Amino acid sequence: MSKYNIYAKKLDAAFRDAQEAYAEEVTKLNAAQKARDDAFAWSLERAQGIAASLEQAERQAVTIALQAAKEAFAKAARQIVDNYRVSVESLKRELSEAVDAANLVDPAAVDSSALALLNSGIMTAADYRHMLEQFADNPTMCRMIGKYAGDAAAAARDNRQESAALRAVHIEAGRDSYSVIDTFNALADASVRYMGASSPERHEFSQQMQAHWDDGDIREAIDNF
Repeated sequence: MSKYNIYAKKLDAAFRDAQEAYAEEVTKLNAAQKARDDAFAWSLERAQGIAASLEQAERQAVTIALQAAKEAFAKAARQIVDNYRVSVESLKRELSEAVDAANLVDPAAVDSSALALLNSGIMTAADYRHMLEQFADNPTMCRMIGKYAGDAAAAARDNRQESAALRAVHIEAGRDSYSVIDTFNALADASVRYMGASSPERHEFSQQMQAHWDDGDIREAIDNF
């Protein structure tokens, strides 16, 4: 679990809110459908208790009401999904800004002993990688290690194996701090699909998709983010 796990929790909460709002609209649609079905269902009590003209008027009314309910549902469902998409994009920006802020250089975060080693000229690719692991939670040091590893890779171009290993450290040092953004964006974009964004007016499909948000791999991704 990273220090940014709160954003995965916020995403989950936003999904639940949208899912609940969607379910409420489905309930309204189902009620209109049931009223229409009941009006057209035959029963002895109904046959004996209502005049044909009144029955026809009632059936016409519930049919019109059902059509209106379907149109209202389609509009509300699309709005819920669109609002959720906006919330997701906002969370993505919020996380990106937080990561950017956390990766600003901090002079107080510079380790003088590590800096002495970086300037010593004695470090190998294995040493750079080990140091990168030691300072994994220090963005300033990670950026410095990556910079030195990149310079060392350029200087060691005659040793292909060592140069490649140093370039790998250089790339990893720059990537680790921001890989959390890629991971979150993938999860966030998946959540939009799970909301049923491709066809929100089809509530059976959308609610089946939404149910997959409780799958074990999704829950694990949220808990471990």
